[in-house]
Amino acid sequence: MRQLPGGLGWEHIKANHLAAIPEQRDDYHEVLLLSRLQRQLREINLDPNGQPWLDQRRINQAINQLQNLGPGKLMEKNETLTKLLLTGVKVEGLTGKQTTINLIDFDHPERNDFLAISQFRIDPPGINGPKGHYRPDIILFVNGIPLVVIECKAPGADMLKSGIKDLLKYSNQRNSPQPEGIERVFHYNQLMISCTSGRAVVGTVGSQPKHYLEWKDTSPFESSLIAQVLDITNPTLPEEELISSASNYLLPESTPTREDEALAAVKSGEKLEDLIDLSKLNRRQQLIAGMLHPASLLDILRHYILFTTKHNRRIKIVPRYQQFRGVSKAVDRLIHGKTKTEHGSQDQRGGIIWHYQGSGKSLDMVFILRKLRTIPQLQQFKAIIVTDRTDLEDQLQQTATLSGQTLQVAQNIKDLANKLRQTGPGIVFGMVQKFNKINEAKEYADIEELNNALNPSEGILLLIDEAHRSHSNTLHAYLSKALPNCAKIGFTGTPIISAKKKKTKDIFAHDENPYIDIYSIRDSQKDKVTVPIFYEGLEAMGAVKGATTLDQLFEVLFQDYTPQERAAIKSKYVGKRNVLKAKELMRAKARHILRHYVTRIMPDKFKAQVAASDREACVLYQQYLTAAKDELIQELESNAVILQSLKLESAPAEYRTLLEAYPYLNTIKRLEFAAIISANSKQDPQAWKQWTDENNHTTYKNRFWKNLDEDGLAFLIVNNKLLVGFDAPLEQVLYVDRSLVEHDLLQAIARTNRTAEGKGYGLIVDYYGIDIAAAMSVYDQEDVDGAWFDIQEELPKLNEAHRRAMNFWQERNLNIYDDKEACINILNHDERSRAEFYQLLREFLQAMDAFLPRPQALRYLKDAKELGELKKLVDDIFRDERPEDAKEKVQALIDQHIQSQGINLKVSRASIFDLDFELRESPRRRTVEITIERDGQLIITTPPQVPVEKLGQIIEQRRFWIYSKLLKKSAIKQPSEQKTYLPGEGFHYLGRSYRLKLVDSADNPLRLYQGRFELLRSHQEQGRDLFIQWYRGHIQQHLELITTSIANRIGAKPTSIQVRELGNRWGSCNPKGDIYFHWRVALLPNAMIEYVVVHEMVHLVQPNHNRYFWDRVERILPDCVERKDWLAKNGAIFSL
Repeated sequence: MRQLPGGLGWEHIKANHLAAIPEQRDDYHEVLLLSRLQRQLREINLDPNGQPWLDQRRINQAINQLQNLGPGKLMEKNETLTKLLLTGVKVEGLTGKQTTINLIDFDHPERNDFLAISQFRIDPPGINGPKGHYRPDIILFVNGIPLVVIECKAPGADMLKSGIKDLLKYSNQRNSPQPEGIERVFHYNQLMISCTSGRAVVGTVGSQPKHYLEWKDTSPFESSLIAQVLDITNPTLPEEELISSASNYLLPESTPTREDEALAAVKSGEKLEDLIDLSKLNRRQQLIAGMLHPASLLDILRHYILFTTKHNRRIKIVPRYQQFRGVSKAVDRLIHGKTKTEHGSQDQRGGIIWHYQGSGKSLDMVFILRKLRTIPQLQQFKAIIVTDRTDLEDQLQQTATLSGQTLQVAQNIKDLANKLRQTGPGIVFGMVQKFNKINEAKEYADIEELNNALNPSEGILLLIDEAHRSHSNTLHAYLSKALPNCAKIGFTGTPIISAKKKKTKDIFAHDENPYIDIYSIRDSQKDKVTVPIFYEGLEAMGAVKGATTLDQLFEVLFQDYTPQERAAIKSKYVGKRNVLKAKELMRAKARHILRHYVTRIMPDKFKAQVAASDREACVLYQQYLTAAKDELIQELESNAVILQSLKLESAPAEYRTLLEAYPYLNTIKRLEFAAIISANSKQDPQAWKQWTDENNHTTYKNRFWKNLDEDGLAFLIVNNKLLVGFDAPLEQVLYVDRSLVEHDLLQAIARTNRTAEGKGYGLIVDYYGIDIAAAMSVYDQEDVDGAWFDIQEELPKLNEAHRRAMNFWQERNLNIYDDKEACINILNHDERSRAEFYQLLREFLQAMDAFLPRPQALRYLKDAKELGELKKLVDDIFRDERPEDAKEKVQALIDQHIQSQGINLKVSRASIFDLDFELRESPRRRTVEITIERDGQLIITTPPQVPVEKLGQIIEQRRFWIYSKLLKKSAIKQPSEQKTYLPGEGFHYLGRSYRLKLVDSADNPLRLYQGRFELLRSHQEQGRDLFIQWYRGHIQQHLELITTSIANRIGAKPTSIQVRELGNRWGSCNPKGDIYFHWRVALLPNAMIEYVVVHEMVHLVQPNHNRYFWDRVERILPDCVERKDWLAKNGAIFSL
């Protein structure tokens, strides 16, 4: 452990525990190093002239406060002491009045005293002499105060746990019947570390073994610099060869080798490369460099250690490495980034902190604010925090208190506006729940106050929690308008990246460097702060009773309606959600869910959620699950004699589920199910009140957090509530029977990823058919690095959509504000006008929705609300006789004519964070086989009934092989959006995108004219064929020119050049010398076209892709590798 005294600047003493007089103290019971503490108090507390002024009497007053922390248990005393470390202690000043002196000089770390003592003996109360004492391996003292305790162990699968066990014993945290250990030293403790020669984990007072985590980062120092300081050049050498100075060695006497550590890692299921970073630092070296550098340790203590109450229990929080790294980067960007004025168009001081769900990102805001108030350049900032986490208010209040400020809590929109106007520093806190419903006239008037530059100061920081959802709405647009020059930092675990959504990075980031820090799904799983989530796809199939199809019966029952109305009814109501709500089918699913839970989840005492299609489905599921429980109990009791005589391995198939459930009969009887749904007082049946009451919701959530033995509430059934922001570690499974897509799906499934004792994974059981692969695709690096949203190109679309919607009424000489009744009358009596208006409104609102988070859209908001209200009034007029009345009829039809055919396995036990694959079960297989088809499809064939966790382990072990095999094929399989040939859509030619314009007349059906593609409106349906024909005609000559220019360098000419459809290939060269190019080549940038041509031309002289082929290509194009990689990564977007 040369890192401490060597590269990190700690003084080191190796204690002699048998000495009659201990080092640095008067006796072995003392835990403070009083002589050092007294010296440091004098040196770091100076008068205005820079001279020491504390005499011994005042120093004794300060030390007395450290030694007498008042009544309370360990946690209370530790919190009291930590506050003293941060705020200082009161002593008598020079004028006789009380004044505050510092115990640590946080502003000047170099003025403090840093001492590491190994084998530091401490005698518990009542013990005197060499027996019965305790000797932690290393204690780190700052100014004589013991802040860090390190326990060092030899390598082994369980040795880190052994070190943690010793730390818990020392600190009297094992719930021992009799007091044990040396608790007093932990009154002062900030970090507790267990380490081996290559591993280390950190916790603090109150941490249980599961809370100890690794620290995998050396920020703010480069890991390569640390490796250079330690002279680490070969991580496979024995550990003792990496330690050059035996006198500075702080581990126990035995020096285990790297091979010992590797063997222990393999036995525990880990790989050696997972324990060493790219700079060859192992996990212990990373933790020491990242946490225990004097400046970093003081930074952590000052800004990152918190106390909070959770489930009526006081806990202490230390940061995780990604929080420390992300906050440090954010603060650095605030200090050094350019303001909007300095940059010219965008503020460069903010961005997105993307830390996956469960990684503690919400606390990052508190950490940033604490740093904000101690850095001189940032102390004058006003901070605006918008979140939906009620528990953050206490932490923010403490932060405000530490900085001598008052937390200002905005009660409503108007109050928020008033607080934003105030100049100077401050902390303003707002709950997004109070602002996200802007419907009433008064609320609209209030928010209009934000539609002005209320505070143009550049010294404002806007912090937004859950930035992907809670702020992608009207409020953000108004805040951006109200605070035009502020810096913005968004925190998200599931950023919206899809082009069809409002991108989180477009809202919060700037173009040049949008992400401040990223902590991925895989990072969280490797760090064991979340568990892996597995997926089971189930298809609930329904069949129509009798020979008559559902469509035929539909036509009969609605024969009195016009064909247009029947089509509207069928389109709107005979959708998947209504089929899924067929009552017989729901009963079958409830029965399957309960038995799945009882046999798979309940034995480990975990709990479940059900995500249903709507509020009514939630209530029905609560009833059907209760009925399914009663049915199961009846079956178990009536078959008790038979079940007691059977063994699972030989039992008939019809008894196996009952046999698995029978041992838990008493637990099954205690199971309860609760629906949690939003209220709609005007329409809700009285029986729903127990499920809509907010007080009941709080009760249900508190019960759900309890162990199953303590409380039998096992299921929460929800539609939207609790699918976001609800942390319940005991929830292991989410049964999904509703549509969930992209970030909404990622948020929902994260409910199952929290860690808990004995919980190895979370599970998603899908009864709907959600698209897991699509949801995961937003996490691909290609998506993160994708094209930005071009505001200049999109704003004209919104202008045009707004103009057309308003012109509809202007052409009729009507004003939607002054002539509302006349407007309604036209829509009521003229179906053609109504259809046209609805279409124009739909296009306007779609453009508005895509653009709204940006302030430029605010001027359209009032018209959008008025036009929407006009449509609603018209819809209400037709409610009694138009298709909206058909809902109950359609649902009754489905209930009557759909019968359950059982639940059949569709896709089983696939890790949802893997690439998409097909799972096949074969009774003839004895092992798991992984194969890759020619088209890149991953096939996994297993013996029957492979446990989900076992399959996940196998896939995880082969992950590198799978990715390496799929790497080249992945670019070919990239999805590309199909063109719709609508006005404003972009089409590439020679790498440049040209917008499409529909015209009513032209000499040619398609042409490129004055910077736009012009397509005859009458030929819109033939758009794809016309574009392909155009590309083929125009690229031919271009390709011929390029081939001619490089033919001499190749030494060969093609027999012919042809443009055609080539599937996944850009080009092809046959033995006759004919070269074929895909018509899509016309879309590529010139540099990529040149690469494709050179590639195929070289095939004229070198048919195979061998070393000589690539050497020849590189001589012509020295950057061919870069061009090849670019084309593989981006080629899919150049398509129709």
